[in-house]
Amino acid sequence: MKIERVKDMDRNVNIRLDMNENPFGPSPMAAEAVINNIKMISLYKDMRGDILRPVLAEHYNIIPEKITVNNNGGSAGLLLYFIQLFAEPEDEIIFSRESFTNLLFTLHKVNEKYKTVAIPTIRWRHDLDAMINAVTSKTRLIYIVNPDNPTGAWIRHGELSDFLFQIPEHIVVVIDEAYYEYATYLIGDEYPDSMELQKKFPNLIITRTFSKAYGLAGLRIGYSISDTKIAESLNKERLLFSITSPALMAAPATLKDKKHLRRTLENNRNGIEYIQNSLSGTNIAYIPSKATNFVTLDLGEKAGTVRQKLMERSIAVADLAGYKMFGKLRVTVGLPEQNTAFIENFGDILSKI
Repeated sequence: MKIERVKDMDRNVNIRLDMNENPFGPSPMAAEAVINNIKMISLYKDMRGDILRPVLAEHYNIIPEKITVNNNGGSAGLLLYFIQLFAEPEDEIIFSRESFTNLLFTLHKVNEKYKTVAIPTIRWRHDLDAMINAVTSKTRLIYIVNPDNPTGAWIRHGELSDFLFQIPEHIVVVIDEAYYEYATYLIGDEYPDSMELQKKFPNLIITRTFSKAYGLAGLRIGYSISDTKIAESLNKERLLFSITSPALMAAPATLKDKKHLRRTLENNRNGIEYIQNSLSGTNIAYIPSKATNFVTLDLGEKAGTVRQKLMERSIAVADLAGYKMFGKLRVTVGLPEQNTAFIENFGDILSKI
């Protein structure tokens, strides 16, 4: 089945490099599974995602009882359940300042007086020592995005193990691995085996998603892997029937489509190399990306103008001011022709401002 790439319907954009999506779109097998079962959307499908849990369990060679599936905001939406389950108002939640801001949005949604402790990164890397030093008797949850978005930095296995060893057992550590597939493909054994660490540290929760490498961002489906006692509590906390039929149709088919995933990962590796090699011969500063599907540029005062000029040429990139990373733009790796169009237009714009 052929999947047509769809023009951005929200904006006048032909090349969308601002949301870290899969430029190939969904797996043809996933699209076909949804289309072939489209009449099923009139039926309530599954109260808790029990159809998908054994599929994921087989994929990772773990037991289904460790998995919680979420279709309300994907893996990021699971944060709400973690906070409600493990923290009370006035409790402290530690995270990196230059990191995915969904945690702050989640706290705003629940409208509770949680205390957030934002730890500045060091050379764009998580400052794990500072996180440890920030722990108090009120700390209940630590949230770490690995690899980080939007810096692209990652924590190595030994670093994460040493960190977890120093965190009290009653504090939950959430590792957001939205870019897991990209990271394991690009850096291999340098990336932590978090499920192995979980055997030693049951307070570790791992979240992953179908939104990035698997190309199902619009279905908003993600999941967590945790100790069975935590997973049992999470599955009780979740709303019934919160997982849509299309998501439950698409996700298992996506996992089976190894060809689509391999194509995605190979394209991303080549795109990362192309963009960074193109920038290396210039005076443009950027944060080296080795484990994700994006490159972050440091353009200083020119960032806003460059982003606007690119948008006028129907190319969208992300402004990182919302992450308190002023003067920086994040560029998602696209298809080869999209990457080339970005580099050519980017260079032309810079030469004129």
